[in-house]
Amino acid sequence: MSNSKRGAAVLDAPEERYEAPREIRRAPSMAALRPKRDFTEDFADDEDTAEFLRSTGRARRSRKSILPQTRWGWIGVGTGFAVVLAGLGVAYMATARFLSHDPRFLIESSSAIEVAGNQHIQRSDLVSVFGEDLDRNIFHVPLAERRKELEGIPWVEHAKVERFLPNRLRVEVTERTPVAYVRQDRKIGMVDASGVLLDIPADVAGDPNYSFPVVTGISANDPLSTREPRMKIYQRFIQDLDSGGQKISHELSEVDMSDPEDVKALVQEGSSEILVHFGGERLSEALPDDA
Repeated sequence: MSNSKRGAAVLDAPEERYEAPREIRRAPSMAALRPKRDFTEDFADDEDTAEFLRSTGRARRSRKSILPQTRWGWIGVGTGFAVVLAGLGVAYMATARFLSHDPRFLIESSSAIEVAGNQHIQRSDLVSVFGEDLDRNIFHVPLAERRKELEGIPWVEHAKVERFLPNRLRVEVTERTPVAYVRQDRKIGMVDASGVLLDIPADVAGDPNYSFPVVTGISANDPLSTREPRMKIYQRFIQDLDSGGQKISHELSEVDMSDPEDVKALVQEGSSEILVHFGGERLSEALPDDA
């Protein structure tokens, strides 16, 4: 082969091409994909440190709002809220229906009514207030109304009525304390310090705790606004008599309160009684101006 042919062959041979090595790129790690915390908030009081973090690119914020960002997002939130409210309403109605109609909450008899605090008042007198509540759902008993009816009984000063599930009521009363006997028409009754007239219970006969004088000048026809201030004068009168510790009031058989300015009393002296006028200069101080 000639030199010319060799040169042509050399010239006709394809040139070998060399490519520069490609840069190998690595996939970002999971740590790099995480939103970076803005550390400038931690150093808000240190301006130099916060400026350094910003200059080095470490102060990046990545916050996401918890509120919906689109119209459909708000529609979804509203729908979910409505569903929750509807569920609560259904649960409330189901619970109310259960409590109102379940037979376990019925007051079957008077034995389901517990009474406490009564010493002179008969249990039957207290339980009779709840006559229309027998066979009634315990949640339908008007407690405030029943308490008011109980306090309408003369001997009851205060009353409290409570529910005890599933079907019991508890009644607790505070009885009035009588301080004197009083003539009521043709019979003798009692009266407390507030001027409330009381019948004499059968169990007080011969009880030394009820050794009182008889008060006159107080009538059932008088309004309570008249009886109450007169009984306050009576109380003051008894306290003054016994202030020396001799219990002189035990010697009184009758106290006349018809004239608050002149309290009169019958004092037992042997086998006879003496009418004594005590006046009312000091005692009338307990009487209100409008009495």
